[in-house]
Amino acid sequence: MSDFIKIGFFAKNKKVEYNREDMKIAYWVILTILFVIFFLFGYIFGYINTQINKTELMATQAYPTTAPAPYIPNSDKLWNLIEEWRQSQGLKPYVKDQALCQIATQRAEEQNAAGQLDEHAGFFARFSKSPYLWSENAQFLQPDYTRFINSETLTLQSWLHSPAHLANLEKPYLYSCVERVGRVYDQIFTSYSKN
Repeated sequence: MSDFIKIGFFAKNKKVEYNREDMKIAYWVILTILFVIFFLFGYIFGYINTQINKTELMATQAYPTTAPAPYIPNSDKLWNLIEEWRQSQGLKPYVKDQALCQIATQRAEEQNAAGQLDEHAGFFARFSKSPYLWSENAQFLQPDYTRFINSETLTLQSWLHSPAHLANLEKPYLYSCVERVGRVYDQIFTSYSKN
């Protein structure tokens, strides 16, 4: 009788007795099942927590806390693009002339202050009596130009698709300079000659 444990319930009106070895097996089976349940619970909880952390990390990366610095258009970059285009067309490079750079800066300042291009009125007023042949290209950038990291490319493309601006770029001028003030690019051309 010492090898058996009497269980205080009846199955079909019969008293059930279990061997101690059977009870040990049942005990370990129950412990194993509980361990598996706790393991699965921990795994699922950890997985959910990991997914939440990933989502938070992605949200942080998608929306940085500091805004990127606005892009500032660069007249030197536009100058280089123009020179590359001229080279691709078999045209000679310009000589950058500091006197023309000063004029281009003044013209860009005038038009930027006016908030629009003056259709070259200021340019013609200044150079109509000059003994030399001069020309000018100008571009007024969009109000949100700092968002466009390729405003120089857009400016050159605009000029290449305009017959008058394209003609200026194709003429065999020897000297030139392009400058930017605010929202205006301005390029001045001349050969310091009458033709």
